[in-house]
Amino acid sequence: MRYPRNNSGNLAADSGSAGFVRTPFWTLVRSEPYRLFFPLGFFAGLSGISHWVFFSFGKAPWDVPLHFFLQIVGYIGLTAAGFLGTVFQRLTQTPPMKSPTLLLFLLLALFLLSSPVLQNATITAGMISGFFLLLFLWILSRLRSGKRPPPPLLLALPGLLCAGAAPIIRFRYSALGTDLFAQGFVLFLISGTAPVVGRRILEMPADPPVKMKPRFLAIVTVALTGLSLSFFLQCFVSTPTAPLVLRAVTFVTVLLVAGLHKPPSARCPQRLFFWLSLWFVPLGLAAAAATPPPYRPSVLHTTFIGGYSLMILFVALRVITVHGGRKYLVDRPFAPAWIFGLLLLASMFFRVAAPWTGKNYIRFLGTAGVLWITAHIVFLASAGRFLLTKPLTESSVS
Repeated sequence: MRYPRNNSGNLAADSGSAGFVRTPFWTLVRSEPYRLFFPLGFFAGLSGISHWVFFSFGKAPWDVPLHFFLQIVGYIGLTAAGFLGTVFQRLTQTPPMKSPTLLLFLLLALFLLSSPVLQNATITAGMISGFFLLLFLWILSRLRSGKRPPPPLLLALPGLLCAGAAPIIRFRYSALGTDLFAQGFVLFLISGTAPVVGRRILEMPADPPVKMKPRFLAIVTVALTGLSLSFFLQCFVSTPTAPLVLRAVTFVTVLLVAGLHKPPSARCPQRLFFWLSLWFVPLGLAAAAATPPPYRPSVLHTTFIGGYSLMILFVALRVITVHGGRKYLVDRPFAPAWIFGLLLLASMFFRVAAPWTGKNYIRFLGTAGVLWITAHIVFLASAGRFLLTKPLTESSVS
C-alpha cells in the first residue's frame, strides 16, 4: 500500500475535514527519520571535533581512534542513515517505518555512540556492523515492496555493505578497513545521490527519459567498477597512491557524466557551497595521493571537511527546509549559509595547513576545531529549529 503525501513531502494527515492539521511528532519521525538521526549525527560530530579543541589547550590526550569513530561513524554515518531512511521511504512510496523498527534503530545508534566507553573493540565493531547491515536490509525490504527509485541511488547498497564489513576487516587489515568506511561507504553513497538529489539541489532541469536511462546506467557502471577496483588494488599495493588516484578519477567521471561540472550562480549560497563540496571530494583524494605519507592524513581533510562536512550541512539544509514546510527557502539566498559555509572552508584550510606550520601545529589544529564547531552552531541556530518542528500539513485524504 502506498501512502499519499502532500506537497511538502510529509505524510498527508486525515483530519476528517478540509484545512490544516498538526501531524504528531512521532508520526513525522517514522516517515522522516532524518528528524531523529541528524541531531544524533551532529552531536557525535561536535563531540569528535571538540577533541581537537581540548587537545590544543592541553585538556585531553590526542586519541585518533576516538576522533575517527565519532566523525566518520557517528557524524557521517548517522546523518547518512537519516538521509537514506527518508529518501528511500519517499521515493519508494512505502508506508512509514514501524515503531518497533525505528526504536531498534534508535537503540542501536545510542549503543553505537556509547560503545567507545566500554573500550572493547569487538563490541564496537559489532555495533557498527549491526547498525549498517540492518539499514541495508531495511532498504532492500522497501525496494521489494515499493516503487523503484532512480538506479544511481542503488549505489547506497554497496556503500552500506562497505560500512558493515569495514569494522570486521579492520581487525586484520587496519588501513583497508578504515578506507572502506571513510571512503568506500561515503563515495558509493555520494556517487549515487549526487546525480539525483544533487541535480535537484542545483535546480538543474531533468533529462528526458531517453537521455536519463543511459546516463544513469553509465554512472552506476563507472562507480561500481572504479571504486570496487580501487579497493581490490589496495590489497596488493604497499601505498594507497594508486587507489586514491583511481577513486578521484572515478568520482570526477561520475560528476561529469551527471552533468555537475558547471558552477551555479554565486548569488545562492546553498547551491554554490553544495557544488564546491562535490569537487572538494576528488580534489582531496588526488592531493593526498601526491602528498608525502606524513602529510597525507591532513591533506585528506580537504575531502573530509571541504567535501563531506560541507556537503552534509547543505544537504541537511535542503532536507529540513523542504520537509519542514519551508520550501520557499530553497528558491532564495539563505544569508546564514554564507557564514557557516565560509567557516567550514576556513576550518579546512587550518586543518590541512597544520603540519606545515611547525610549532604552530597544535594552534592550527585547535583553530580548525573552533571554526568547525562554530559553523555547526550557526547552522543549528539558523536552521536547526526546523529539525524538531511539527509543521502544519494540508490534509489530502478525505
